[in-house]
This record gives sequence, structure tokens and C-alpha cells, in this order.
Amino acid sequence: MTDFDVLVVGAGQAGLATGHALRGTGLRHLLLDAADDAGGSWPHYYDSLTLFSPARFSSLPGLPFEGDSGRYPAGSEVAAYLRSYAEHFAIPIRSASRVASVRTAPGSHFEVDLLDGQTLRARSVVAATGGSGNPYVPRVPGLEQYGGRAMHVAAYRRHDGFAGQRVVVVGAGNSAVQEYPGWAPRLRRAGLADCRGNSRNRRARARRRTARIGTAARRRAPRTRRATPRRRF
Repeated sequence: MTDFDVLVVGAGQAGLATGHALRGTGLRHLLLDAADDAGGSWPHYYDSLTLFSPARFSSLPGLPFEGDSGRYPAGSEVAAYLRSYAEHFAIPIRSASRVASVRTAPGSHFEVDLLDGQTLRARSVVAATGGSGNPYVPRVPGLEQYGGRAMHVAAYRRHDGFAGQRVVVVGAGNSAVQEYPGWAPRLRRAGLADCRGNSRNRRARARRRTARIGTAARRRAPRTRRATPRRRF
């Protein structure tokens, strides 16, 4: 059994930020991730995904996004950025290591069982996993008898296979609002169903909030003055 001070479950943005924070602490730590590479679920999100916040607010500690800091990075850019982040800081990651269970052990330790049968022990365990790897599908009466296609957005990649069909998107979060404009012109009929009220302008509101954050940050930033050239004598 291998001992660590800290085991981090997940090597997406939360796990990598935790790994960065553990650098230089002297603690023996390791990130565990079920995927074959760093980046969590980002390489598997739908193709047209873009962030709702500019690059300057989306970077992890110590390494800003390259390029224009005001742009909205695509999902593929985020996946590449997370891989480069792990390489840049040499964050220790054990890939293809799915955690099966975590349990307490004598001596104020945790034992982490991997799906391959190996067990690791640590004094602390950080859960840095997201919901995409284990998506929540609500129980809807009659869904078992539904003859059409029902899928969670975690399994969705692009709208090509839905042309000419009638589609209902349940929920009006970021993914629904972002993808709906691309679906609607290609579908026979489309609609958003959400229990929280009208969401037509949700993305626009999100962008306005981000713009206000950027404006406030610029106002708080110290002003720079042009240096006065020294007079020659």
C-alpha cells in the first residue's frame, strides 16, 4: 500500500488548481483521474462550447491563457490549456485511474480503492470531480415508454443528427442556452422547457455581468503614469 499526504480525485480545473496549491508545501501528493490525460471532462464536451467569461477571468493560478485576454475561449482551447497547465507545473497525475471507493482507516487515514484493485492511503483526500462523469438524469414519468431519443448533454457532441426533428431541451442552463440558437433553424420544431422562468436572454445577461466585472476590475487597477524623461544637463 502506497502512502501519501494528500490524494486529489480528479485532474480537471479544480484538481489542477489544487495540485498547483500543493506545490512547494513539502506534502507528498498525487492526482487521480479516470481519463487518459489531464483536463477532466473538457475534451468530451460538445464541440461548440465556449466559455461565458473572458480568458482573463478563466485562467488558473500562475498561468494565464495565451492570446487576447478579452476573448471567450472555446472548449477545445480549455482542454489544451489544462493539459499544458499540468505539464508546465509538472503536477503529478496518475491517469486511467478510476476511484472505486474511499473509506476511513485506522490512524486518521483514508484508504482509496482504485478500479484496478490497487489501494492508496492518504491523510487527506480532496474530491475535485465534476458532474459530467456521473451525470444526473431526473426521473420523468413515462420516460421508459418514450419511443424517441432521450439523452443527457454529457453524451451530446453536435446537432447534426437532429436535423428535421422535433426537440425539447429540458433545462435552461449554460449548455441549453448556448446550443439552442444553433439547433432551432435546423429542426422541425424546437423548444426550451425550464421551471425557473424565461431564459431567452440568459446568455446576454451572463455576458453583461462579465463585462461589468471587467469594468470594475479595471477601475480598481492602479493607474499608470507616463514616465517623465530626465532632463539632460
